[in-house]
Amino acid sequence: MISFTRMLVILFLMLGIAQSSVVARVDTFPQFYIDRINSIPDYYQRDKAFGGFPLGGSMYCGPTAAANALEQLEKTYSKLNILDSMVTGKRQQYELIKKLGSQLYINTDKDGSGPSQICRGLKKLLDESGCKDVSIQHFGWRLAGKKFQNEREVPSLDTARLSLFNNDAVLINFGWYEYSKKTNTYTRKGGHWVTFAGYGHNGKEADSSVIIVHDPETAWSVNDYIRLSKIESGTLKGKVPGLPFDASGFYGFPSGFRRFGIVDGFIVIRVNDADEDSTTPSIS
Repeated sequence: MISFTRMLVILFLMLGIAQSSVVARVDTFPQFYIDRINSIPDYYQRDKAFGGFPLGGSMYCGPTAAANALEQLEKTYSKLNILDSMVTGKRQQYELIKKLGSQLYINTDKDGSGPSQICRGLKKLLDESGCKDVSIQHFGWRLAGKKFQNEREVPSLDTARLSLFNNDAVLINFGWYEYSKKTNTYTRKGGHWVTFAGYGHNGKEADSSVIIVHDPETAWSVNDYIRLSKIESGTLKGKVPGLPFDASGFYGFPSGFRRFGIVDGFIVIRVNDADEDSTTPSIS
């Protein structure tokens, strides 16, 4: 059902009252959303084209997922000027990922890219591109700095779903954990960044437990359908700043024997008060 505010905006547009096009946000979202699963880019972080990335791209999930998201934002909001206009196609994607991962921006190293690095790097790149009305916010237990950090709490997947439906770009951070049944603890061993592409569908039918992501570690462009389940109790622990943390309420999925992927958090990139139209979502 369309909200009253959305109905008013649509009415104004139809009557020609609005002086410029408006991107109207909604506060509800449909049970499943798959409209953009085939349009959001899905670059392979270990691709050797154009010389590849440092360390064979093994640590480049962060810049790659971020570049996928930024490219989609530029498709949605044509006023953004993020991509290098001197090159096109796959080379254009490569140059953006390479730039984001460099020391001047995210500064991806042998340990990968943390939320604070990604937020700062994205903010710097967007500012330099003249995108002053773009906000960046991190949700989850990991530390991202006061400028970008929401409350350190269990990240709400509904917030991510609503953001995606409202044409925001969303990067999800999975943590890789080993589980001990004896102590009911999840010990973090690493992490991974992916681009959020859709939700509520498993490729064949509606499934509310599924999220759809574009995984930079997948060598071919494919929609990854991940079925999540809620963790009822336990503790997240590890050497990463911010741990230990109560595991209750987090969502995860099995990734091997006593190994789990857990949604540690996500980053939302939002274009505020956009003065150019985008594909306006609708709820049926």
